Amino acid sequence: MFRKFAMLMPIIVLVTLACNLGANQPAAEVKPAETQPAPITSEAGTSSTNEAFGIYMSLSKDGSDLCTFGEVTHCRLFFAEVTSTDGALGIVEGSFQEILPDVPAVMPSVSPDGTLLAFMASADSGSYQLRHIYVYNLETGFVLDVTAGQSASGTGQWVRWFGERELVYSSLNDCSNAVTETGCNKESRYQDLLIATLNPDGTAVLNTEIAFGSVNDSTLLNSEACAAEDPAPSGDPNMIAFHSTSVDGSQIRDAACPWVEGYSGIMQQGNSVPVIVNLDATSPDNTAQSLTAGEDYWAFDLTSAGLKGCAHMDFSADGQTVVCTEQGSSPSYRLCSDPNFSGQECMANGCYGIVYDRIFGFSLNGNVYQNTHGANSQEPLFEHLHPTALPNAERYWRDDKQCAIYLTKYFELGNDNLLLATILCQSAVADADGIIFSRLMLIDFTNPQQPIYFDITGWLEDTFPTRWASGTASAFNGSFEE
Repeated sequence: MFRKFAMLMPIIVLVTLACNLGANQPAAEVKPAETQPAPITSEAGTSSTNEAFGIYMSLSKDGSDLCTFGEVTHCRLFFAEVTSTDGALGIVEGSFQEILPDVPAVMPSVSPDGTLLAFMASADSGSYQLRHIYVYNLETGFVLDVTAGQSASGTGQWVRWFGERELVYSSLNDCSNAVTETGCNKESRYQDLLIATLNPDGTAVLNTEIAFGSVNDSTLLNSEACAAEDPAPSGDPNMIAFHSTSVDGSQIRDAACPWVEGYSGIMQQGNSVPVIVNLDATSPDNTAQSLTAGEDYWAFDLTSAGLKGCAHMDFSADGQTVVCTEQGSSPSYRLCSDPNFSGQECMANGCYGIVYDRIFGFSLNGNVYQNTHGANSQEPLFEHLHPTALPNAERYWRDDKQCAIYLTKYFELGNDNLLLATILCQSAVADADGIIFSRLMLIDFTNPQQPIYFDITGWLEDTFPTRWASGTASAFNGSFEE
């Protein structure tokens, strides 16, 4: 039996910026691996949870290379058991372990019975192929390539369990590159949703069907005009959430995909429109254009929530709340890099504005999903900490690079108001070179005004400083064990 040790969330301390001086922060002290951190109580809020649960994570293989969006070659899979007791989050001593060492991988998702682990290979390595979906049997060690030969591209991403032995994932279809591929054009869809059914021990794919984005193999509904990306199962075997984007960020056939009708300006900016769809839905002419709102699909009221888009969705355990990360707001929500300043004072003191991409919650109101805080509310699901107030921020905050966009995304909801999320800052450079930090954190938002953050990547640095030195751990995403 694992012995629990006290590794609680540090007291939140704002990093002193002195923007006009460009002050650099001293490196945090690194504790030896054999010395566990002393208990530190949190004043950030209270939690109603009292449980232990497992999480699978995609983390940097060590502190020398980055694991984050746009740079996934050096990501590896890990497991740990977490305790959540009376407002304190911590890792169970001895529970941390690497899964499939040396296999580049992201997007872990464990089956409901806890025996099969699905993931996407994040690089070509040995027999593993980039963007292929695999299932690893945690009991026997057998690895199955789920996507090989199952779609036009043979690839997939954002894999989730849709049932005991069913997987749903996004697949780049034969029109994924609309500019160069024969037979494709700017009005072609970008991704399809596929559902793969496995045999009981996860050693074979019994069947793979197109669920949305093309012609549904079961209902014959034609949804070729609709992109379907990053699926989120609802718990109902017929209902699924995803977001739609245009192929190249410039054109979308509004009328042929009803939930994006009227969002042309948004889609031109590459933003994402969320929707919940009944996979059993049919229409008189077998097209998505004729689907009925409130019966076949449920749209999201982004306008009253002040959002330009929302993506990477998940459902609460009871299925009543849908959560997603904003893809821009109108006007953009931004705060000064030094929270002591606002407005013109920010620039006057040599600081800069940071655009936030926050997490929002939606619940059904009639036939439309609206902000959980109210039909006209523009409040996020919880108050997001300023990036300089994050746990261990003194380790990874950079004065030599501007955090132009601060994102809380690639998340999954657990029980009792727990969220496992990637928290990252990126500069204006839209690639891996622009990533300032990419951390994996548990967030307890039982008190939405005072959420509790626990820095899993910081725990790595404290516990294994030889492998992950202070401020060097990074992560792409994680998933709860059911």
